[in-house]
Amino acid sequence: MRITEVRAEPISGEINPDVAIISSLGKHIAGQYVLVRIGDDDGRVGFGEASVTSVWSGETQSGAIALIEQVLRPLLIGTDPFDLEQLSHHMSRIAFGNSFARAAVEMALLDLQGRALNVPVCQLLGGKGVDAEQGIRLKFVIGAVEPSLAAERAERMVKKGWTAIKVKVGKDPHPETDLIRLREVRDAIGPDVFLSIDANGGFSVDQAVWLARRIIPLNVALFEQPTPRGEHHNMALLRQKVDIPIMADESVFTPQDALSVIRHQAAD
Repeated sequence: MRITEVRAEPISGEINPDVAIISSLGKHIAGQYVLVRIGDDDGRVGFGEASVTSVWSGETQSGAIALIEQVLRPLLIGTDPFDLEQLSHHMSRIAFGNSFARAAVEMALLDLQGRALNVPVCQLLGGKGVDAEQGIRLKFVIGAVEPSLAAERAERMVKKGWTAIKVKVGKDPHPETDLIRLREVRDAIGPDVFLSIDANGGFSVDQAVWLARRIIPLNVALFEQPTPRGEHHNMALLRQKVDIPIMADESVFTPQDALSVIRHQAAD
């Protein structure tokens, strides 16, 4: 079984204003994606996808396509898609960064393996587990919009069946606006719906502490990326001062990043 084809193509689309993300990083009003197809000598095709947003991952649609077709394709052609660990190692050596582009290729390789074995990819990755019947909780993201609008959207989505809501914070000059928004959202969705917040690195330590201490009555499950990426010492300091679990996001793009967060004890 050998790889004979590697293709990457753009997919773009306008985002419905009701689901567009507004955060401390700006407005996400257009979706830019890259679809990856990897084919083998038996005619099977595996699919992968990259969501490319320069402000978040540093990657662009045209850049990801160029990297996949000009740099990664020559490496992949003629190889066995089951040699995933070795191929991933080689991809990381010839393409620094570009985590999402490389991830899309890895997805396509896994999909191709699953098609060859006639099993779902979840089984390749270890199976569904004992709690599979409960499924995976999916969260709906509410942008940093006016508090009343945030509450209305959150309530509408919970009524549609969503069991987890994440609210963007950190966009405004002072977190008091975020506090008002979160109070109205919690009132709208009730006490039992899973609620988390995401600052996308938009806070200083003092701002994050100010907000975290005031939202304890709101039963917020997670505080995601409160301070800028890479500031592991600040995340660790915040974690010492507040009771809400801290979640790293933009701080972790590689296994080395994850180890650094762990060493600094910067996230729960």
